[in-house]
Amino acid sequence: MGSLGGLDVPYGANLQIVRTNILILETDANTGCTVANAQAVLDAGKSYLPAPLKPDYIALAVAAGTEGYHATSTPTEIAQNGVLTSLTEVPVAGMNFGATNANQRGMAWETIIGLGACVINANDTAVADDLFTAATGTTTGEEVGTGEYADTSILQGTLMAAQANAANLTGGASSTHGVGGADGKVQFLNVASVYVNSALHAGGALSAFAPSITSLATFNDFCAGAGGILSITSLASQI
Repeated sequence: MGSLGGLDVPYGANLQIVRTNILILETDANTGCTVANAQAVLDAGKSYLPAPLKPDYIALAVAAGTEGYHATSTPTEIAQNGVLTSLTEVPVAGMNFGATNANQRGMAWETIIGLGACVINANDTAVADDLFTAATGTTTGEEVGTGEYADTSILQGTLMAAQANAANLTGGASSTHGVGGADGKVQFLNVASVYVNSALHAGGALSAFAPSITSLATFNDFCAGAGGILSITSLASQI
């Protein structure tokens, strides 16, 4: 059982503390960037990474871009066996969805508790410091917040805006939940902005995407600094 601000959140309750890990790799659409290969890399990450880092989803990106699945074949679903079509539509951990978000049930993002990222390098090393750029806001409060702390608040603001849009029934298909409407239930979160602010972005694209991963060492060597894990801790609700 977890406790958050005096709120008991037992296993199986309507509200749960959830960690969502996204393996993001910059590939620049190499010829091997297929859904099957992406799923193979995701499965390898689940098999070999330590438990706190095991990815729920994988997204293939382009070093010059901000979102999306940049590949030679794309998923036909929002989260096809864990392979995301876009960083603008990220479900809560463990959810698979069809081609559209309308009328699909699962868990909804309620609030963002924390955010972190880790670049996965070759030779069994990882980088955890200076992953997020400093905030550049115009007010004192925004200027004081820097790094991952500012990005946590940015992601929370993104969620709040999506919740407001969902409640007003004016939200876009990429950010709001088609079932809960007036309740402001948001199943799909846009994480593109925090990805761009992190060292996971523009760290150099993989020169090839032909996974042959048999151990943690070969998984790390495959990633080779071209991405890593974006981890979001949230309070989520059952719909």
